[in-house]
Amino acid sequence: MNQLFLESMRGQSDYIHLLQNYEKQVRSKHPHPMLVTGLGENAADVFLPAVVQDLYDRCQGSILLIVPDEKEVLKLSGVLSTYDISVQSFPFRDPILHKVTASREYEQQRLGVLFQICSGAVQVVLTTPDALMQYTMPRDVLLSRTMTLQYGQAYDLQALLDFLTRAGYHRCEMVDGKGQFSLRGGILDIFPVQNDNPVRLEFFGDEIDQMGIFDPVTQRKIEQITACTITPAREILPDDVQTNVILHLIAQLQKKASDPQLQKRLEEEADALRENTDFPADKYIAAAYATPQTLLDYFTNEMQTHAVIICDTDACLQRLDAFDAHTQQTAKDLLSAGEINGKYAHFAKNKTDFLLFADNIPGIFINTFSAGEGFNLSGVFAMQAKQTVSYADQYPLLLEDVQHYMAQQYRIVVLAPNTAAQTSLQTLFTENHLPTVTKEPHSLMELPTAVTLILSGVQTDGYALPETRFVVLSTYPTQSAYARALKMQNRLRKKKRTAAEKIASYSDLNVGDYVVHEAHGVGQYLGIQSLTASDGTTRDYIKIRYAGTDELFIPCDQLDRISKYIGPRGGGDEGGVKLSKMGGAEWKRAKSRARAATKEMAHELIQLYAKRARTPGFAFAKDDAMQRDFESTFEYEETEAQLQAAKEIKTDMEKPTPMDRLLCGDVGYGKTEVALRAAFKAVLSGKQVAILAPTTLLALQHYQTMLTRMRTFPVRVELLSRMRSASQQQQIIRRLGRGEIDIVVGTHRLVSKDVVFHDLGLLIIDEEQRFGVRQKEKLKAFSQNVDVLTLTATPIPRTLHMAMSGIRDMSVLDEAPGDRVPVQTYVMGYEEGILIEAVRAEVRRGGQVFWLHNRVEDMEQVGIILHAALPELNIAYAHGQMDKNDLNRIWQQMINGQIDVLVTTTIIETGVDIPNANTLIVENAHKMGLSQLHQLRGRVGRSGRRAYAYLTYPRGIVLDEIQRKRLDALRDFTQFGAGFKIAMRDLEIRGAGNLLGAQQHGHMNDVGYDLYVKLLNEAILEEKGTPPVQKKECVIDLSVDAILPKTYIRSPAQRIDIYKKIAAVENRADYNDLYDELCDRFGTPPDEVENLLGISYLRALAQATDIVRIRGGGGQVLIYPDNFDFAAWYALSEQYRTKKEKVRIHVTAGKTPCLTCRIPTGNVLQILCNMLETLQTIKTNVAKEEQTSVPQQTDQSEKTM
Repeated sequence: MNQLFLESMRGQSDYIHLLQNYEKQVRSKHPHPMLVTGLGENAADVFLPAVVQDLYDRCQGSILLIVPDEKEVLKLSGVLSTYDISVQSFPFRDPILHKVTASREYEQQRLGVLFQICSGAVQVVLTTPDALMQYTMPRDVLLSRTMTLQYGQAYDLQALLDFLTRAGYHRCEMVDGKGQFSLRGGILDIFPVQNDNPVRLEFFGDEIDQMGIFDPVTQRKIEQITACTITPAREILPDDVQTNVILHLIAQLQKKASDPQLQKRLEEEADALRENTDFPADKYIAAAYATPQTLLDYFTNEMQTHAVIICDTDACLQRLDAFDAHTQQTAKDLLSAGEINGKYAHFAKNKTDFLLFADNIPGIFINTFSAGEGFNLSGVFAMQAKQTVSYADQYPLLLEDVQHYMAQQYRIVVLAPNTAAQTSLQTLFTENHLPTVTKEPHSLMELPTAVTLILSGVQTDGYALPETRFVVLSTYPTQSAYARALKMQNRLRKKKRTAAEKIASYSDLNVGDYVVHEAHGVGQYLGIQSLTASDGTTRDYIKIRYAGTDELFIPCDQLDRISKYIGPRGGGDEGGVKLSKMGGAEWKRAKSRARAATKEMAHELIQLYAKRARTPGFAFAKDDAMQRDFESTFEYEETEAQLQAAKEIKTDMEKPTPMDRLLCGDVGYGKTEVALRAAFKAVLSGKQVAILAPTTLLALQHYQTMLTRMRTFPVRVELLSRMRSASQQQQIIRRLGRGEIDIVVGTHRLVSKDVVFHDLGLLIIDEEQRFGVRQKEKLKAFSQNVDVLTLTATPIPRTLHMAMSGIRDMSVLDEAPGDRVPVQTYVMGYEEGILIEAVRAEVRRGGQVFWLHNRVEDMEQVGIILHAALPELNIAYAHGQMDKNDLNRIWQQMINGQIDVLVTTTIIETGVDIPNANTLIVENAHKMGLSQLHQLRGRVGRSGRRAYAYLTYPRGIVLDEIQRKRLDALRDFTQFGAGFKIAMRDLEIRGAGNLLGAQQHGHMNDVGYDLYVKLLNEAILEEKGTPPVQKKECVIDLSVDAILPKTYIRSPAQRIDIYKKIAAVENRADYNDLYDELCDRFGTPPDEVENLLGISYLRALAQATDIVRIRGGGGQVLIYPDNFDFAAWYALSEQYRTKKEKVRIHVTAGKTPCLTCRIPTGNVLQILCNMLETLQTIKTNVAKEEQTSVPQQTDQSEKTM
């Protein structure tokens, strides 16, 4: 179908003349651009793919497409992708002018695009004028810092490591992010910045013996490859000569500086450059390269193999004006501060350079109205195109217009959103005697005139081309081209996991952390220590310090006996964790108290389960055509996680028992849309829906969202909050009681005694972490037999545990919408100058700013400071003490973009959505809770634009340990999906407390979260009448070295991780899988590692076969069973009499009977594992025989009687 649209555009006479003129200008010694006008947005979305394809076929090189802003980049990227055109966007990069650590996503994206231009791997490069003119890595430097590695080729490994360092890659212990590399023996892992996954190279001598892509999460190889290209990881990489130029420049600046602070700052920058760590490279970019280049330079001298298209030249020039002004001001500020030399105070090319470039190329300008003033145009081509309206729900108008176009002998295409709508339109046209076809023709000429082609699944806006008599009429609901572009973005398909598995564990063990040993209590982890026994064997042990001078050494293959302490005192906020005394009674008492408490709680939980199962609910009807229509009108493409969550929720609703489901999704992940689908389903079954929000603003926003989403459906929505007058509230309550309102959105007012529903079926609680315990107790009474859906980004510890342990059902949204980018987070001391500049930068790019100052009494002082520095800005205030009408007015102005900076309190924390607000400044962030800060950060970055969060604390104050941990967590967890990790960190800081009540502390403090949960789960099993299976401990003492040598795994963190995995081996499949992982990640395991793996598997087999100890060496092994199963051991002994291993098994009687195994030759561990596997099989077969014999005995007894 797309080719039909392109064909209609290519038939225009002006289009044909345009291409002819382009050919003429390309051959000319003095080419000039040409102007295309008359295209509306809809027709332009067809013209651009057509002209891009035609120009690319001619020049076979990348086409540069310049548009005014990032939103247009995203939109056109989607449009061109639907026509199978390869597109890459080249973003603007925020310059780093101070010594800070920042993420490099945009830098790496830019480098990837530059390399693709050089290699001819991309058809279209989409960019904005400021990104086009910003200095970047010159072409010759890029190519010299790029290397392609081939499978089977020989390389000097040290030279390769040096190359990676020069290319800006960072050496680390384990590769999990772009721009990193790691060396372990002969295995080299590299994460090239242009790749989606890292690459693993295995060397045999100097030759690459194996090459493959691996998963950075599992660290396992997923695909073999034969070649890999390594491009630079940083955009500014001065060579040795230019590094000396920068160091000389810094020395000169230091000599001139009179301010000691400036001298110190410059010295730090010089040290950072010498040590190849983060330094403000952008400040010195003019010195970093002898001849700095821009993206423009990659195209300037290549016009025979490249083409340039500029959309809306006026808007592009306006953006350049703003960029030039900002760049000049930046240079001026740095010069006046003595931070740069005048010779190097330039960071980009300017508007004059752009005009000179644009006026002397055979470029194509696309302007709707402009005549292209200021350019020497080689031709102006006025395309004849008209916009047509959306005919969604306007079928009479559609029929009228179709008849008009038929009379004019047009070829007509009508687009339907789905096959059901296509069938309906076919019927409608037939009833009105209008000829139609539904089979798509191969070419435009095959489509007859005065006949309508009705298609589904092709989405574009309508347009008409009078010259070629072709018209497209769309019945899709009106939506922006930007929204359509989001639908076109490809989605990353994720491996399915359970909801609890999706909540990532961050609990890595570090030296100094508190741990819990089930038998000995709370201690402090002091690291791994290797000890050599008297027989010469060496093992690794975990060293744990207890109260006093007590120390405990635990074999690393028994790591499953300890867990990291998670509790409210885990960070030392109550004077540190009290260490247990080894052998003391205090730990036993604490454990007994916790066990008793868990038994009581288990009883309550079982009652809760039973009550939920007994309570009659309402089984909602299955999805019908109207439900599907409602879901199809969502203007964005759903993520896979959204679709899965909606399916789980609707499945629960269709059951006859009440739903109690938790929907966890990070801020901006689309929880609201999933909830609205559930609400719509409830309304279709004749039930009422209550949506409870913690704040007036959030309730108002949900109300406005629902009015928009449900405007074309017969659903009655109302708002019950202080935004309504007292009389209006009473009227709404009466209508609720009469059943005249389908969905009501409200605050705590909804749970008042005077609110009575006619037939409530679904309660949706948004941001549940904001409601107190009393309010939740009211909700319990309020919703005893209705379905409940709870939404949250950072569940409180109690809720999180209830969901993870299966007490409540949970759905997880773990996939970010396609247009979202991570929020750049800075944690810093309050620096007024930097914050003012951040505000200025946001407003300059057309955005808005939230400035959070959480004290109403002196809020205006912030406004005075901002007004003094930025007098041209519109600054407003919002807080919870304001009159509701004033608050509503301020909020409406913020939504409409009339306010530049909103100085506010935490009233914005909950769910408020202003897509244009993309900078957040938080004062006194150290005083706020972790989930609160995460929620606040979620107020920005809710569109496709880059967002920034500045979390500040007063300069000079010393943060206590809890405050530091909170801010560190925010800085560490900047990626999407971090809400769950933050909830787990909150659990560590605060504790989970009583899972069913209000208490946030208790016995869990004494024994730690993990052990408490284990005790609780055991108590639940006992309450159900299923005693938990207690594994018997088995001590294995064999004369073999069993250790992870530092020469095999250097990183202590990775050694701990592998030790954990070894301790968790339970069967042969686990053993084989872990052995494969070790070979993949670290190379072939040495004997001592194979021994360690074998001992862990042997222990698992011993526990399964009732063995409590295995010891021996020198060809003789003693095995001590707990319960001596003579028949099974005899059967095993008989089997081994005939085997080649020459193993002999004898019973040794005595006070403690045991079995003596004589193993003269072979791998002792392997033979023992095989032996116990055989014993396990024997015991299993005996058990099966006993089970099958029981019914036979019963039958015989019945016959006798």
